[in-house]
Amino acid sequence: MKLTTIAGAILLFQLAHGEPQQRPNPKGSIEGIVVRVGTNDPIAGARLRLSGSNPVTSVSPTATAITDARGVFVFRELEAGSYRIVLEGSGYVRQVYGQRDFNSPGMPVRLSDGQALTDLSIRLTPAGSIDGRITDSAGNPAVAIPVELLRKTYNENGQKILHLFGSTRTNDRGEYRFYWVTPGRYYLNAGSAKGTIGGPVANRWQPATLDGSWHRSYARRARSVYQRRRHN
Repeated sequence: MKLTTIAGAILLFQLAHGEPQQRPNPKGSIEGIVVRVGTNDPIAGARLRLSGSNPVTSVSPTATAITDARGVFVFRELEAGSYRIVLEGSGYVRQVYGQRDFNSPGMPVRLSDGQALTDLSIRLTPAGSIDGRITDSAGNPAVAIPVELLRKTYNENGQKILHLFGSTRTNDRGEYRFYWVTPGRYYLNAGSAKGTIGGPVANRWQPATLDGSWHRSYARRARSVYQRRRHN
């Protein structure tokens, strides 16, 4: 009985003086608002995807959030680390937080232990559209004519080439349309597309009118403009 009492006392002593359990680090949060560029109009229904931008941060697999009617979003229960935020909205250009232009990688959001980041403001750029009409030499609609939207880029050798951004065909009225176009400078090619995609930008690629001799390959530069349409 005496030995049992001594053993119990030793066990209680060890439990009382043992190493304290390590407490988990406090979680943080990221909160902000999404508005239309050039205004303070909130964008409701925009989708945000949050992912860790370094191996230490674990967000499995990707956290998502949808802005409410006020354009507000929030990510909770986040560990300290760096995060990448990608935004998408219907009628808006897909963007990464912190981008200086649409081709840059963006900037990570850094969060410390227990930090509540609440002042994040993100501005989305509306996508543009390019449309037009093609006719033959008699002024009749050119039907089912292939139309390509091309953008100038560079290959691995640093040579300027044309990259296909989108393609379509004219309807029964000779009309074509490209929508959700990222702002920038483009070429339009109507008719034969042989030898254009991935090829060098030659001198023949000069601004030209698409109306008229549609059976030949013409191109013109076009800027994607912001268009705000009212739906009745």
